[in-house]
Amino acid sequence: MDKIFQRMALVALLFLASSDLFAQNSASSAALANRRTALHCLSLAKDCAAAKNWEGAISQATLGLAYDGRISDLWYVLAIARHQTGSINAQVLPLVQTALTEGEWVDYNRDSARILYADILCDTGLFAQVPALLDAAPFLFSSDAEYIRAKAFYRMKTPLMLSRARNKIDSTRRIYPDDTRFPLLFFKNESPDDEDPEVRHLADLFIARISQYAAAAPDKDTELELYAALFARGETQVRMLKSFHARGLRHPRYAAAALRAGLLTQQQAFDYITAFSDYEIDYKVLVDFIPLITEEAVLKNAEVYFTSFAGTIVRDTDGDGLVNLRVRYSRGRPEHISYDKNQDGVPAWELSCDFGVPVSGVITERGLEVSWSPYPSLQGAVFRGENNQPLLSFTLVEESLLWTPVRIAPDPVFLGTGSHFFFPEVNPVDQEISDEMLVAACSSYEMPSRERSGATVRFMMLEGKVQVANYFVDGRMYAQTEFKQGFPDHRMVDADDDGIFETTEFYGFDYQNTMAVHTLEDERSVMTNLFGLPSEGSGFYVRLIQIDRDRDTVPDFTEEYLPQNGKITSWDVSGDGRWDIRFVRHPQPLASDGSRVPLVEEVQFYQTPQGSLVTVIMIDGIPVRVESESEVLSVQEDSVYHMFWIGRPGTSEQAAAVLEALGRQPGQGVRTVVGTGSARVLAIRVGNFTYGKLIFEEPERNETSEH
Repeated sequence: MDKIFQRMALVALLFLASSDLFAQNSASSAALANRRTALHCLSLAKDCAAAKNWEGAISQATLGLAYDGRISDLWYVLAIARHQTGSINAQVLPLVQTALTEGEWVDYNRDSARILYADILCDTGLFAQVPALLDAAPFLFSSDAEYIRAKAFYRMKTPLMLSRARNKIDSTRRIYPDDTRFPLLFFKNESPDDEDPEVRHLADLFIARISQYAAAAPDKDTELELYAALFARGETQVRMLKSFHARGLRHPRYAAAALRAGLLTQQQAFDYITAFSDYEIDYKVLVDFIPLITEEAVLKNAEVYFTSFAGTIVRDTDGDGLVNLRVRYSRGRPEHISYDKNQDGVPAWELSCDFGVPVSGVITERGLEVSWSPYPSLQGAVFRGENNQPLLSFTLVEESLLWTPVRIAPDPVFLGTGSHFFFPEVNPVDQEISDEMLVAACSSYEMPSRERSGATVRFMMLEGKVQVANYFVDGRMYAQTEFKQGFPDHRMVDADDDGIFETTEFYGFDYQNTMAVHTLEDERSVMTNLFGLPSEGSGFYVRLIQIDRDRDTVPDFTEEYLPQNGKITSWDVSGDGRWDIRFVRHPQPLASDGSRVPLVEEVQFYQTPQGSLVTVIMIDGIPVRVESESEVLSVQEDSVYHMFWIGRPGTSEQAAAVLEALGRQPGQGVRTVVGTGSARVLAIRVGNFTYGKLIFEEPERNETSEH
């Protein structure tokens, strides 16, 4: 028989082992199948990328990542395809970062991703990181890598980096003679007026090859030819400008260059440049052109034009060659201003204006909406989260917080035309708004509350301190908290939604966190009720609760919380403002050996007809004795029912009658007199305990007797 059991156990173990192995094999098979599918998608994505079918590449790469997100090649293909289809840098950057830092490479090598990553870093203000990234082993050398290095050197703007940029341009022009990116980068980052021998040498070399560049990249010759003409001198410049115009090429910078060269009249130049500015034009192009206008008639035309200007002006505010400020005009005043601080495609902030005066704005980096009235005095501020939901709304005291991300004043360059044309100047970084500034200046702020579904809480402020908090659901106030010196004092609550604040909570603060008056979950609950969100470590706790159920303004129920798990619960059943029944749980501190001292509890009530106080003492949940004002009474449990007799015990029939009578009265802290034959029983219910005391005196008194 033992051998049979052994065989059965062995079979069971083998079955379990095979089941685990089967599960492992199944999981492994599924992972292998997913891997194969992902690699097939990668192959299709590569084919799409090679054919410049970028949408197809995006589709296949996305599908492949759904099967296996550990293939770095898929992340890279998705990044480059997004980049080629015009996705902003903020969307492409995390994709290429994932390709470089997670997963494994299958077909590509990570050097291509390093190139893309370096290019995005260079264009988003992190150009100082580029040399180390490209120079790290294996050292990257290609036209793309060299171009990105040169860009980074120019944007660092130190004399040393400027020299390195020029050296890089000089060396790469020989290695990649047909790459038009290098001469254009040089022209855009150098000044036509710079007489530095190195600058003039490079400029002359590029000017001499301009026709070859145009042949190599006919789609890019317009900008490159115009910039080359700006760097040319004398007759060479005139010839180049004439050739530019004769071939039907157009560029806004041509207006000033042709006007200086005598190829256009002032009116012709003005008409030429406004054909661009009617839509969009660079600020620097305008400020270079405006001072060239001297004729009265043209100045008058310029005054009329800019007084009613309705185009868009863009500006590179930090000199890195990339536009980061866009101003759309209406009736000659800014209507919308957008500033992309790091040029990642996501504006740092956007402002809406009313005839040039900002009225509202969005600080995108913080999810903050602001409004002004009167400008630059902030009127309101709202932090928003997902799905544009308001998370925190501030109403500010008028003229208490003067803040603006821009300064808007008449541009001195345009004053020469006679027009008061306004162009915004970006304020420095240290002018960014802070939470402390909002709190100090607000009259109230509002936020969602997790206490109830759809609830919000509005805090009324005075000099940066909370005075009152009101709590709402669907516009109906269900609670109110009063604060003292910025700390919550008490809170009135309509717990049953009948429109009456029947519950009042009083708060304490455990400064030393040593009183043990509440659990961590209690503290989270208190913070949620008071401030809308759970929080730990605040020290706030409910020290007293009062409830007025019958709306007579006198609390029927009171509960006070003591240190070390103690509490005092009182019921006023007579409505005279004094308690009739009270439960006391004494604090239970730790003994010297770390154990808890015995739990001592008391149930107190006034007996009839004498009106004397009776105290039932319990140790660790067991009634042990009863004290009265004049005697010590016994206490014993009924032989049949879970009810304790105080003093002389009654019968089980009387106990049954008491329990039945109390059962008809819901709640805790119940006192009633039950008639049982010739005797009457004073019945008390507190918690899970019921007490009865026989009353023999005639006539019996009502339970609302004074005491």
